[in-house]
Amino acid sequence: MDTRLSLLLLRRRPRESSFRGAMMSELCRSVPSAPDANFEKQQPQEQASGKEDKGSVSKDELAVPEGADPSVRDNDLFAIMRVGYGPLRLVHFGPFSRVYFVRHKKNPAHECMAKVEAHNEKKRTLGIEARVYLDCKGVCGFAELYDRFQTSDGSRVLVIQRLGTDLNRIRLSLPNQSLTQADALKLCLETFARIWSLHDRNWMHRDIKPSNFVVGLPQSEMDDQVFIIDFGLARQRREKSRPTGACPILGTDAYRPISNYGRLEYQPKDDIESWFYMCHEFFNGALPWDKLPHSSTLDCKIHCRKLGRDLLLSNMPDTFDEILKSIDSSKTKVDYFQISTLLKAALANLSQEQLAEPFSWKKDPTIVYRATKIEQGRVIPGI
Repeated sequence: MDTRLSLLLLRRRPRESSFRGAMMSELCRSVPSAPDANFEKQQPQEQASGKEDKGSVSKDELAVPEGADPSVRDNDLFAIMRVGYGPLRLVHFGPFSRVYFVRHKKNPAHECMAKVEAHNEKKRTLGIEARVYLDCKGVCGFAELYDRFQTSDGSRVLVIQRLGTDLNRIRLSLPNQSLTQADALKLCLETFARIWSLHDRNWMHRDIKPSNFVVGLPQSEMDDQVFIIDFGLARQRREKSRPTGACPILGTDAYRPISNYGRLEYQPKDDIESWFYMCHEFFNGALPWDKLPHSSTLDCKIHCRKLGRDLLLSNMPDTFDEILKSIDSSKTKVDYFQISTLLKAALANLSQEQLAEPFSWKKDPTIVYRATKIEQGRVIPGI
């Protein structure tokens, strides 16, 4: 991030002494196209009022929208309502932010997703996410960024296109918690294409995992399209690497690349290594180290490169052996064309019927329904 943008994002505006209900008329507007990534410029503006407001907010402005879920946090509710949207349901939570399905208050048919970052979060990431969405505007598999705001108390709200369920929940809702061979291969190619597009714009995701890929809304034109999301850890590639040991431990342990355990500078090939682990999970429903303590994960990943290589390639097409060799032999750069060619070669081995078949969740809508009843990372008992 350049110095000027960093200063803009970090600069705190003076706390406003009052909050006028009339300001909502300015907020409840049609979302603009191609907004800039500066949250400061998107801060809601108060309108002139004949009476001085005493800092109160009207009941209408803070009324919970019909159909809203109790999972909506009070402080997030306040932030979302102030920027002209009504939160309906919490769909994802992370260490630094939450994601909600929201509805535009002036146009209830306009449903979106809002990511909220409280003013007191230790790590601010929505500025990075906004930059990624802007850099990838119009690229297949990247959600449309509608708007972003910073409220007077410093909370940030990022409003993007509404999307469907993530791939992790879909997999957990399937029999044996694994995908069919055809679905797995298609998803491997789709997710690889998204990472390639991201890298092509000089960004690295640094937290590749199934829950950071989602499908389009059910029964829409994009219900078979895969989107990549959650760019809170994303960074642009450095021209000069930092000293060994200077890079922080990143991402999720199960999908973390081997080099990151040694705190080596993160490289594009590390995203692809995490992607390979995700692909293994598509075919097998689990990773070889899932039942091991975190302290043994690295040893198991190294073992799977040597004597235990068959464990990592279990149930995967033969071409994935070549893909793994390509990943492990690369120090920094990725041979995207080679990996893409190998994936397409594996797809070519499927029958015409398998290739023509839609994804399982398109054929059976109950899969998506079950997936929406799954909490992050685990199945809710009784569904």
